[in-house]
Amino acid sequence: PGERAFDAGFCHTYVGENIAAGQIDVEAVMRAWINSPGHNRNMLLADYVYVGMGYFVSPEGRRFWGQAFAFDLP
Repeated sequence: PGERAFDAGFCHTYVGENIAAGQIDVEAVMRAWINSPGHNRNMLLADYVYVGMGYFVSPEGRRFWGQAFAFDLP
């Protein structure tokens, strides 16, 4: 995730991300991330001070979801 974030101009020391595809709505994707230990850990890590979220629907109607998290060392 760090390289994609850097390429997009989001330049921070540590970057994490959650991505998902196919969930029909916000409740479904959040439930999936909460029930996944790694994704949930990303959302609960207190060190992250920046967050970005995205949502995309393909021309075929498939839904894609993303979260990016970041923090800098002091």
